[in-house]
Amino acid sequence: MGTAQLAYRIFRPIAKKYVYLIKDVEKDIKRSELPYTLEEYFALLIFSALIAFFASFLIIFLISLLVLRNPILRIFAAFFAALCVSIFIVVGFYFYPSMYAENKKRKIENALHYATIYMGTLAGTGMPPHLIFKVLSGFSEFGEISKSAEKITRGTEVFGLDLPEAMQAIAEKTVSESFKELLVGMRSTIITGGDLRQYLYEKTDKFIQDYRRRLQAYTKQLAVLTEVYMTLIIVGIIFAIVISTIMSMLGGGAGIEQMQLMIVILGLPIATVVFVMMIKMVSPLEM
Repeated sequence: MGTAQLAYRIFRPIAKKYVYLIKDVEKDIKRSELPYTLEEYFALLIFSALIAFFASFLIIFLISLLVLRNPILRIFAAFFAALCVSIFIVVGFYFYPSMYAENKKRKIENALHYATIYMGTLAGTGMPPHLIFKVLSGFSEFGEISKSAEKITRGTEVFGLDLPEAMQAIAEKTVSESFKELLVGMRSTIITGGDLRQYLYEKTDKFIQDYRRRLQAYTKQLAVLTEVYMTLIIVGIIFAIVISTIMSMLGGGAGIEQMQLMIVILGLPIATVVFVMMIKMVSPLEM
């Protein structure tokens, strides 16, 4: 039994009663093609938030035994930290479908010009359109586009759809308008008996120009993010350590060493991970 099924079995009554709280997430769940109903997703949210609360409470409480002497303060610190972690989990679950859909869209559009060049080359050899998608589905390098090609192939070979119908079904579900435009155009070209190779090469030129613009924008964003990281994170942490050291030398404040240790052991790695994730989120190189 998967985690989602277990969560739904445990929290099904609560999920059914309060699912309206995340009703606006349903559209993004369908758009991103996540394998959950809205009620299952809400049950998983509750399950994950509770697990995160108790786990983080225990971890923070054990850490506080080494740092804090007051038992009431230990419990309060652990409870507050666990509550913050749970709220973070809930907020993360709320926005995850939308972020997942956008990430999927970005990966499709990053690989679109490569896939279109490849399909245009295959079409130039005289290969039938349904075989183009079948061959494309065998290349994992194209990521989400390969998965869509596999679905089109499955629609024709398993479910008995003709190729234009299978293409239309995928075009209606895809999160990328550019990919939808490509599939709809290919479908029209196939139906009317037009030159598929010429159409694909024309679309390739457009997609390459779009990709160049995204690369230029990414270069500027990367420069800004690097400057922010160096200024706020690296310099900020060094400044905080220097100031706290001066305060310690002057005899002010207790637990300065513990605070410095937490900044170096937890603060810097967490900030670096967030920085790397932000870079990956805007990168046009990931497919």
